[in-house]
Amino acid sequence: MFCYFIIYTASFVSVYSDGITIGLGKQIKSLRKQRNLTQAELAELMDIDESALRRLEIGKITNPKLSTLLKLCNAFKISLNELIDIK
Repeated sequence: MFCYFIIYTASFVSVYSDGITIGLGKQIKSLRKQRNLTQAELAELMDIDESALRRLEIGKITNPKLSTLLKLCNAFKISLNELIDIK
């Protein structure tokens, strides 16, 4: 079941990338600020470039990789559902 969900979620992000990207960026920024993290600190936790995180937050990356989303989940200690706010 979990594998199916991740595959489904990856498709969801890919297919609806234009609509979800801005919301996802706001979600990332909100979660980061709730945890009192700077972009540099979060990028270090995720092992990505700070500029990549900045582009995610402002919606410049329109089709984030599943691996990036999972790094965000790990850094925030939340599920993929919570990250992309699927109800």
